[in-house]
Amino acid sequence: MPAVKPLRRAVACVAVTLLAATPFVIRAADGEDDPNASKAATKPTMYVAPASDEGEAAIKQFSMPKGWKAELFAAEPRLANPVCLSIDDKGRVYVVETFRRRNSVLDIRKLPDWLDEDLSLRNVQQRIDMVKRRMPDTWQSLEGLSERVRLIEDSNGDGIADKDTVFATGFDKLEHGTAAGVLPVGDSVFFASIPALWKLKDTNNDGVADQKDSVYYGFGVRFAYSGHDFHGLTMGPDGRLYFSIADRGVHIEKDGKVLIDNPDSGCVMRCEPDGSNLELVHTGLRNPQELAFDEYGNLFTADNNSDGGDPTRWVYVVEGGNSGWHVGWQWHTNPVSRGAWLGEDLCQVNPKIPAYYRLPPIATPKIAGPAGLTYTPGTGMPTDWQNRFLLVDFRGGAAGGSGVYALKNKPMGASFELEEVKELVTGVLPTDVTFGPDGRIYFTDWVTGWEPHGKGRIYAITPPGQDAKQVAEVKQILSFGFLKRSEEELADFLEHPDVRVRQGAQFALVNIGDTNPGEKGFSTLAAVAKANENPLARIHAIWGLGQIARKTPGDSPAAAALLPLLADSDPEIRAQAARKLGDAKVPEAVAPLINIIKRDRNVRTQAFAAAALGKLKAKDAVDPVLAMLKKQSDRDAYLRHAGVMALVGINDPAALEKTADDAVPSVRVAALLAYRKQHDAKVAKFLDDVDTTLVLEAARAINDETLDAAMPQLAAAIIKQGLSEPILYRVLNANYRLGTAETAKALATFAARSDVPTPTRVEALKMLAAWKDPNGKDRVTGLWRPVPPRGNEPAKSALVTVLDKLLAEAPDSVRIAALNASTALGVNTTPLIDLVRNEKNPPGLRAAAVAAMVPAKDKKLADGASLALASQESALRLAGIRVQANLPGGSKTLTDLLVSGTPAEQQAVVQTAAAMMAGKTASKDGETVLKLAFDRLTKGALPVEAHLDLLTAAATKKSGKLSDAYKAFDGARKKKVEADPLALHRETLAGGDAERGAYIFRERADVSCLRCHAINKVGGNAGPDLAGLLARAGGTEKGREYILESILYPSKKIAEGWETVSIKTTDDEVIAGVLKAETATELTLEVPNVGPMKLAKSKVKSRQGGLSGMPDDISKTLSKEDIRDLVEFLAK
Repeated sequence: MPAVKPLRRAVACVAVTLLAATPFVIRAADGEDDPNASKAATKPTMYVAPASDEGEAAIKQFSMPKGWKAELFAAEPRLANPVCLSIDDKGRVYVVETFRRRNSVLDIRKLPDWLDEDLSLRNVQQRIDMVKRRMPDTWQSLEGLSERVRLIEDSNGDGIADKDTVFATGFDKLEHGTAAGVLPVGDSVFFASIPALWKLKDTNNDGVADQKDSVYYGFGVRFAYSGHDFHGLTMGPDGRLYFSIADRGVHIEKDGKVLIDNPDSGCVMRCEPDGSNLELVHTGLRNPQELAFDEYGNLFTADNNSDGGDPTRWVYVVEGGNSGWHVGWQWHTNPVSRGAWLGEDLCQVNPKIPAYYRLPPIATPKIAGPAGLTYTPGTGMPTDWQNRFLLVDFRGGAAGGSGVYALKNKPMGASFELEEVKELVTGVLPTDVTFGPDGRIYFTDWVTGWEPHGKGRIYAITPPGQDAKQVAEVKQILSFGFLKRSEEELADFLEHPDVRVRQGAQFALVNIGDTNPGEKGFSTLAAVAKANENPLARIHAIWGLGQIARKTPGDSPAAAALLPLLADSDPEIRAQAARKLGDAKVPEAVAPLINIIKRDRNVRTQAFAAAALGKLKAKDAVDPVLAMLKKQSDRDAYLRHAGVMALVGINDPAALEKTADDAVPSVRVAALLAYRKQHDAKVAKFLDDVDTTLVLEAARAINDETLDAAMPQLAAAIIKQGLSEPILYRVLNANYRLGTAETAKALATFAARSDVPTPTRVEALKMLAAWKDPNGKDRVTGLWRPVPPRGNEPAKSALVTVLDKLLAEAPDSVRIAALNASTALGVNTTPLIDLVRNEKNPPGLRAAAVAAMVPAKDKKLADGASLALASQESALRLAGIRVQANLPGGSKTLTDLLVSGTPAEQQAVVQTAAAMMAGKTASKDGETVLKLAFDRLTKGALPVEAHLDLLTAAATKKSGKLSDAYKAFDGARKKKVEADPLALHRETLAGGDAERGAYIFRERADVSCLRCHAINKVGGNAGPDLAGLLARAGGTEKGREYILESILYPSKKIAEGWETVSIKTTDDEVIAGVLKAETATELTLEVPNVGPMKLAKSKVKSRQGGLSGMPDDISKTLSKEDIRDLVEFLAK
């Protein structure tokens, strides 16, 4: 039988860090930054580290409950870079190894110029074509490294692996990887590796698969994030294979039919073990690494956060469910980071703004990098650890909370709440976890960091007080199997406390008999389902009957056996029977299911019955379902969802139209959501609803689902008063997308209104400014939704009618947006010099007017610059400096300010002179100013704020005095590197833009700082909170140096409390733990299972520190300008 655990994905993208530690960085393969930089396509090798005692020694760093025991089962070179594992019933361990991750599988964070096209991709072939077109000479370098399945065995039963083989390899093509799921089922092994679900077979029992078949092809339509892969393989209690894909998306066609088209979000899918009946189950996920069922057949996943300060989400997976995420949110910044995902709290359990279309998560546990997931099988665990999910938290390093955690759910209505989270093992960097047939918990250890490094371990942990007899019994049962057992034995096994035994018996009873599957096992299943003192035995029997009924539609004996159970006294039995009768589409179930909807007091049972009635397309059920929805009045989102699925399945247009006019809001919500799921433009009628939450839900449906037929009605709402910002952004977007003269005028008129929120007025003006060539990404969702280019005339004509009013009366941000729009469109009604002269205007507007005079070729530019330089406002003075490049004699002004100006002004002088030197005319005046600046630099008179700009400009010169000065300076500082590691980066210590630094910290996906770090508790928890960092790091000068050092050399000095160390004492004792504090004479450690320990340094014989989880080559990802901005932000 299959292992009862879900299998894990590619290693999470989280970043643990050190002190000031910062971002998570992708280490690119050769040529990845510039894919065609080299014509020679070099292929990296599949490195596996040699054997060592590191794996055994690392156990001392583990923190576990008292009495638990950890053992090393296998280590390199038996395995390397383990992503996930699965153990069959004979104890054989299948491990997925990745060699392509970050070597051959591209990460869009490293290729920002590819982003728009990556978002536009709809299928795998388009991804292949994109790479070959963009890397015509080097794409072959992405082939060669292969993902692998490794088979590891303990042949002598001593609990330690002694045999391994490469079970499957050859997954090395451009489109392949990262591999992230494996599951043995019968004599086959399913393998999840983009772009396909593979079925592997070893027909001659030599430990090597000799058959490799693609069951389904089409996973991973885009690159997106590394680690967002195809994973989650697990066998459901219904006998179907379940699996998940992250927001790399999926598009599957077979025999000319589109089976699944879900390119923009992560999702859960399922099919029969023979590959038939592929179905989409749940969408709107980001990176659902693993899937696991509890003992009642409820499916859960932990969905990863987006590195934007949003939480990890604990998700109850249900048919037709949508959790609200799509890949567009990842890159969106309008009006806030991640768009509505954060702006409208779509990621939260209880958002401030209701969002009915998405199912809320059960909880948002403090898990930074959810990875492997499994459920306790029922045996081998202490009572206080039973009935729990085990979830891996991968944070990039063994310190900082990486480990395995136990989660316990509690039923609540039609769903659940998270009752408890507790640590099982920390101090290690696991990727996956599962249970072995020997009663031990097995987990893979990535060891350190993010990159494949050739190492990998498997550990097995055992709780205290195990029932050895019971564990041995389970091991024997599973090893022998189920197919050769009698029906009497199998019936007894349905009552077994271990779910693996119960499920094995269930599947065997379903499949018993050679010619008529289910015939011989049917009577046993029916008898147990009808009456048994063990509720779980009855449930497994119901599931078995459901399998048979599903495969034998029509007048099925299995269906007949299920029908009476709808009236059982146990609500869980009623619920399970309802679900299976709906799956099998048994028409005789309609009446008793309706009875449940009307009279059953159990909400979960009602939810299952409603969903079943939708599958049965039972039109008689419409009124009872609506009555149920009225009664629940939106108190239970999952019951509402079941009602919506009923309405969608029944698909009675007349009834739905009547429902849309119901007086009860909860009923109207259901109608609206049904229209949304059907992509029906009738959803537009709710734009006039008296309930503003329904107006917003309608606007979401039309805009976010791109219901073009309803877009004019949404656009027309622009004249309404009292609409909330989330509605208004979508209304504005509808006008922008329609792109007519009327909608341009509507946007301009809206921008001039004083009764609407200021940010929306700014957005309307930005839309007019960008009218001619709209970006292909939707302005609300960030998804690829291109509209055709159009001429600027409608936008110009519209803006002219309101421009004077906006510039004279609007709030500052609106006035600046209006000026920017007029500049972009080439429209000026008020002379720019008048805007500069008017001291009542805000400095930002006056500065923008000065800047606008250059592209406008304004004859009053000199006057504007003089006014700006005479001002006491810094923003205005800087604007006056930057236009000097366009004025005769500007170099004289720059030269004077280079001596007399503030540090910020001297920096602006250098930047302006550099622009003059690099301009089309290659001004000698600019070079003269820069040479003067260099003279001041060498004398120590130039403020550090201007150093980077000067050195960057000087480095571009190949000859001349400026070039000579630069070469001399650069050569001298290179000689200082050994004594001063910061010598080549000291120019980044000051002069940055804190606002841009904040963007890098919060938004830049290629560094993902916020995934690991928080600022004032907003952000990740895999590294220290960086609020007040400058003061903690020793003040202005030393503090900035410390920040810079931590960015460039993250492992040089890891923050106290975040570094793991292994110490060998003078007595040859090995002590491992987390370094909490250090003085000149003493170390303070937190030692697992011991607690705080002080150790005199005189007792230390040797000391080995762990590496920071933060990558050490950030300078390859961030430019010096970026680093300077980041330092400035972190120093605030």
